Amino acid sequence: MKISHVNHSSILCETENDLLLTDPWLVSNAFQGWSQFPSPNINEVKKIISKDNNLSFVLLSHAHDDHVDDIFLSKLKDNVKVIIPKTNNLGLKKRVSNTGIKEENIIIIDNNKVKVGDFYISAISNGTLSDEDFIFLISNKNNLVIHANDNWHLYNYQTIEYIKSFIKNNSLSNIILLSQIGIADSFPLFYERIKPKDKKKIIENKIKKMCTAFKNNCIELGIDEGYAYANQSRFSKLNNLKEINFNPYKIKDEIIQSFEFKIIQLMPSDKIINGKFIKNHSPQESLLEHRLNNLENQFKNYSIKKNLQILPVKFKSMAENRQTANEIILYAEDNIWNEILSGLINLETIITGGNGYINKPLNYNMKNEYLLLSKWAYINQNQAKNDLNINL
Repeated sequence: MKISHVNHSSILCETENDLLLTDPWLVSNAFQGWSQFPSPNINEVKKIISKDNNLSFVLLSHAHDDHVDDIFLSKLKDNVKVIIPKTNNLGLKKRVSNTGIKEENIIIIDNNKVKVGDFYISAISNGTLSDEDFIFLISNKNNLVIHANDNWHLYNYQTIEYIKSFIKNNSLSNIILLSQIGIADSFPLFYERIKPKDKKKIIENKIKKMCTAFKNNCIELGIDEGYAYANQSRFSKLNNLKEINFNPYKIKDEIIQSFEFKIIQLMPSDKIINGKFIKNHSPQESLLEHRLNNLENQFKNYSIKKNLQILPVKFKSMAENRQTANEIILYAEDNIWNEILSGLINLETIITGGNGYINKPLNYNMKNEYLLLSKWAYINQNQAKNDLNINL
């Protein structure tokens, strides 16, 4: 079995016949405040979004927004099956159905092992976080992926024994544990009465606690190393916290790297093939960059047809802020771009609504560009609802 990390908690499990994607979070925002950071690489996305893809299954561990991309689900082909855990709450199933997935294409799995294509899958609840967040066991031949998602706490006795039995009964030798180690909620960053130095200390202590739990779970399961994921998100309003003089994401990375037990941080396009980790070292275009480049090219072609003399117009993430010469750049946070690129809103939110910044030559009157952008924004919005500005 070949495993490719897409981003956050999304991995691709690939066999000769089937392609299974877990917890997709590609184009939507989460909780109205998170965007993907980093964005997945376009080469991985092509495998699951292109017209000739062989995606067979999409697995959803729980109903959090960063594990269920409603827009992505709404674009799935009719033959793709969606796997969800069995719970007493019908909310996740209803959410999946609301994206257009037919009921007969929804597979509900509990802790009883089920054969799904080339995979054997089981869903277990550890009970330390909630009864809605499941650990999935995904096996093929002698490979086992323990897809733990947000279940980073110490596993209870029943969970450990169940996984050990699953390994023994299925003669599995390549055991891969993937679990969250990262900044997963607004505490303490967005709690006003906590001092910045105390916020930093709280984050450090929590990351160390997560690493320790990870180590102990690995030891209990007889695993020599594990993989950290489900931590590639960014708060859109983090830049507004002017009193914060530290980077919480950098703190997370530094603690993982220096921890006493070997924890490998998965990044987009890293792979694990038959238990062997292969680090991605080749620079690749991200999905967000790809979509923004498509947006630029479409506007350029539109302006050429109008035969107007205008400056080049670029669309950039706020993280790419730079000085301009003879061009106009529209900047916005990634969560704003996600909504523009998916057709939920359009460029008027930046050029009129102020949800971003415009960089232009100081004494240049951009009236023509403004009028053209205003008109084209609605044309693109209608098209984006269909192709998401991906155009593979």
